[in-house]
Amino acid sequence: MHNIIEMVLTVIIIILFILYLIAIRGRFNRTMLIVSLVTFILLLYLVRFLPVDYPFVTFNSPTKAFYYTNHEVSIIDIIETDDCAYIIYDKNSKSSDNDIGVYVSTILKRGDEWGYVLPWSDWGSKRILIHRGEIEMHRFSHCQSTLVLIFQLAKLQPIEYLDPWDIQDEYNSEFSMFEINKDDGTLVRYYYSVIETESSNYEIDIDGQTIDIDRQVG
Repeated sequence: MHNIIEMVLTVIIIILFILYLIAIRGRFNRTMLIVSLVTFILLLYLVRFLPVDYPFVTFNSPTKAFYYTNHEVSIIDIIETDDCAYIIYDKNSKSSDNDIGVYVSTILKRGDEWGYVLPWSDWGSKRILIHRGEIEMHRFSHCQSTLVLIFQLAKLQPIEYLDPWDIQDEYNSEFSMFEINKDDGTLVRYYYSVIETESSNYEIDIDGQTIDIDRQVG
């Protein structure tokens, strides 16, 4: 539906632009041409990137809201909070390049319904490199919580394998886990949890290594 609305608005803008050119034919000059083209391109850009239907469209579940603007992806898990939902999804997890294929989006709760994923709602994350992995802190301006996502390169070669990490934090959060096997034989293990606190600092222990993290991301 979102793509249909975008297509209809694009067609309307093109038709209006053609009618405008017809109406001013004979009075055209270089300045008018440049202004008209810039305006036309700007309107197309706004239709493409501004969620013009966002105030009017809601869904009864985060899943439906997510798939309204996202296609050819697989949802791994959805974590709901009081004001938003975090969606962990997979684009191309079996590729052997640097793109590990797992992403995070968020959607805002609007009363008892859910809005869809805004184009800019994915902004706001911090990455901390650790041995054989990485910690990602995802915080969004309209959410009062933070998603902690950790990935571990558990196997790089057939003869090399690491046991799951023991992960604990200062809030005794419960970390869920899933694994993805890539085509090159790499096994990537993910751990994730949502922490709801106003503290600006976060302390986590991974296999006996304590890491202090500033939660202010953006």
